[in-house]
Amino acid sequence: MVPKIINFSLDYLRVCRLRDTYARCVVTQKGLQVAKVAISAWQENENTPCTLGRALSDSRVEIIPAFS
Repeated sequence: MVPKIINFSLDYLRVCRLRDTYARCVVTQKGLQVAKVAISAWQENENTPCTLGRALSDSRVEIIPAFS
């Protein structure tokens, strides 16, 4: 089951080139109804993200990680 996204916003920090882009998603706070999620995308160095995102999601759905 896919979690319902309540709110989502993106901040574009720098230009992304036509090359591999990586992202990390972390649940920063989980309550009974809502979970806060932080997203970071980068290309060459994880310490210099090209995009940051924030989302509020329905926390009543269990999020299963893609990789263990």
